[in-house]
Amino acid sequence: MSPIRTYSEAEAFLREFINYEQLAGGSGGFRYDTKAFDLERFRALLAKLGSPQFCAPVFHVAGTKGKGSTCAILAEILKAARYRVGLFTSPHIESFRERIQVNGIPISETDFCDVLDYVARIRLKDSSGTEGGFRTVFELLTASAFLYFHRSACEVLVIETGLGGRLDATNVFSDPPADKQRDFALTNIITSIGLDHTEILGPTIEKIAWEKAGIIHENSLVIVAPQSCQYASAGTAHSIRSNIPLKDSRAENLSHWASTIRDVMTQRAEQVGAVGPYFTEDFLQWSDVEMEGYTRQGSPLARRCRIKLRPEAEDVIPQSGLLDAVRTGLDIR
Repeated sequence: MSPIRTYSEAEAFLREFINYEQLAGGSGGFRYDTKAFDLERFRALLAKLGSPQFCAPVFHVAGTKGKGSTCAILAEILKAARYRVGLFTSPHIESFRERIQVNGIPISETDFCDVLDYVARIRLKDSSGTEGGFRTVFELLTASAFLYFHRSACEVLVIETGLGGRLDATNVFSDPPADKQRDFALTNIITSIGLDHTEILGPTIEKIAWEKAGIIHENSLVIVAPQSCQYASAGTAHSIRSNIPLKDSRAENLSHWASTIRDVMTQRAEQVGAVGPYFTEDFLQWSDVEMEGYTRQGSPLARRCRIKLRPEAEDVIPQSGLLDAVRTGLDIR
């Protein structure tokens, strides 16, 4: 391949690959399985880059609504606590560079071309001996983000899932290599879940919740936001546990909706050996949750927010700084 030297060349290069974001915006039109979304292959390619996804503790965010704003606010709070924060979100508005930020500053055109060019040259042989690299636009962008965050010496990463969670290219934070375990910790945040991309993720809230819960892994800390029923109307909604239209009352629907999501998250956490899940009214109201030397502490906005990702330090953000961080995060998204 020719070297990628300019941003226009980077855009042209990316247009040559499958873009599932565009396909998902239509009628689907693609297979959603482990063959089409091969995370093991993607992890193997990342390993050739040195497994940069494990360069720092990670907040991995999935859900239907509120993912982007949660990531933006969380990144600003962490920045206010004097951490060097890598933020990866999707989609973008004007430029792919918007998706990859360090302390609120998008990756430069020069750095974007540099990491993309480096990532695009990684090759892996399959069982037949055929060599190949990253297959999709999102894989290339995700790998580029991880590499850039590693090169930028980020101290914590905030990562938003793209589609679903279980088969998403960002879902590569399980089983860190032995030499990465000391500095790595995973926190999963699940925002509000609704009936999104039903033709891809499944027709029921239970199936979609399981797809989102797929980002939960062993020893991860799990925080789940409040859930509210997002039916347009009870008469046109899907059943929560089957494909049969709902016949019960809206009040029962609301209760079943939330309890189904709670059950799925609890079952997934128990299956893989995660910490939690903690069901909170506000992700800023965490309190006294410890895991393997890392502590995330918090309090309501009226007080202050404590964040501790490094064993030797605890950063306390006063009320004014916390509110400023939240406002800035809301302005970003």
